[in-house]
Order: sequence, then structure tokens, then C-alpha cells
Amino acid sequence: MTDSTLHLLDLPDEILLIIMSNISNFDVLYSLIGVNKKLDRVACDIVHTRSIDFIGTRSNDEIHSLSDKILDRFCQNILPRVHNNIECLTLESSSISRIFHSIDYPKLFKLILPELDLEFVSHYFNGKYCNFDVKPNSQIESFFLEQMPFIRIFNEQILHLVVTVMDKSESASLSDVTMNLYIRIFNLFTSVTHLDFVIKNDFRHPPFSLDDLPSTACFSSNIVHLSIRVLGLEDCLCLLDGRLSQLHTFIVEIYYITPLMDGRLDDTVKIA
Repeated sequence: MTDSTLHLLDLPDEILLIIMSNISNFDVLYSLIGVNKKLDRVACDIVHTRSIDFIGTRSNDEIHSLSDKILDRFCQNILPRVHNNIECLTLESSSISRIFHSIDYPKLFKLILPELDLEFVSHYFNGKYCNFDVKPNSQIESFFLEQMPFIRIFNEQILHLVVTVMDKSESASLSDVTMNLYIRIFNLFTSVTHLDFVIKNDFRHPPFSLDDLPSTACFSSNIVHLSIRVLGLEDCLCLLDGRLSQLHTFIVEIYYITPLMDGRLDDTVKIA
């Protein structure tokens, strides 16, 4: 009697790819690279390496940092194998430095940074304390000093940037910090065409206002898509005054709307 048992390794690559499509690219790479030649080859397929989400296990809608063991395996054994295929990375704050210092990513154009702490991001993009009481030589300060090369390298390479900042402080005086961060993003990522910038505030503080922003700030002839949360309708008009000349998709969450003078509406640029 013949043995009719079918082993996983007996399946053609096409079937294995279909099976693996139900598993995250992160798990496929971490679990299968180095197991054997067949699974290694399938795991390294561009289907699994074009986009990698490094966000840790979610529980109760919270993001957890990846362990050093997991990051070590990716940085030492996996990313050097697949870095030439990577077009999109989703990273949480504690892994950014390790991931970007391990190898280069010549095809990377989309960067997703979800649920970053406002204090962390302020140092990350601004390089100063931004009214936060942070001790000298702290972990955040050290991170910023290490991370600046990344900003210089990728400021012209990133085309699609998604930044979600979590403001967990109880202070209501952070609007200037947030606006400076927004301006800094425009200055650093000069080639961005798609920008999603969201501030999530657990204490329901009003978002920042752009109404008094100089016309020379946040100027871009590249951005075609912008998603943002602002204080009032006046801030929308500020962004539609011509400084974003190529904008065609504008997604905005407005904190409150007040009556406007008709004259201000006449100065706005229409989005095709």
C-alpha cells in the first residue's frame, strides 16, 4: 500500500504562496527564513518582502515593542537578505534606530510611523527639548543623535509618509510643539507627495492651528495628498492659499467651525 501522505514541502511554490498569503509578511520572514532551502526561497519572494510591518503584538489596542531577540534576528539574518525588495516599512519608536542602521533600503518610498509619543517625535524631528523636561544624556536624546543620519539619507527618498502621534500628556499647551513638528516634516521630507499627519490626544485637547502660519512655511510643489486634523476651518483655508500647488486630495478633521468672512473663501485655491 502506497503512502498517500502529502507533506508541506511537497507542495509547489505557487500553493505555498497562497497559503502564506493568510500570514503576515513579518511572521513569514521571521518563522521561515533559514528553515530549509524551499521555504527560505518562498519566504524571500517579493510578495512577502515588499512591505513589512514591524509593529509588535497588539493587545487591548496597544502597541508593544519588539524584543531584542526578534530585532536581532531581523537585523542580522533577514533584512540583509531582502532589503533590496522593501518598499514600505511600518515601525514603532523603539525599533526605528535598529532597523535603519542595519542596512540600506534603496527602494523604500513609504514610511508608516503609528502611535509615536509626542515627546519622542519632537526630539526625533526637531532635535531639541521642545518645552519637555527631559534629563540630559537621556535615552531620547541619545536616540535623536543616532537617528539624524536616517533623516538626512531618506529625506528625499520617502514619498508617502504616515505619522500618527499620541499626545498622552495632561498639558494643554502643546499646540506650538505640534505645529513646529508639522513644519519640520515639510522641511525634512522634501519629496513627500502623500502626507498623513494625525495627533491623537487622550485628553481631548484642541489640535494645533495653522491660521497664523507664514505663507513661506509648509510650502510644497510635490504634495498631492494631505490628511490632517486642525483646529478650525480657517486652518483649511490657510493650507488652500496656494502653498500646496499640486494638492488634489485633502482629507481634514476639523475640531470646530466658526462663521467666516466671505472674502477669505475667495482667496483659496480650488482642488481639481
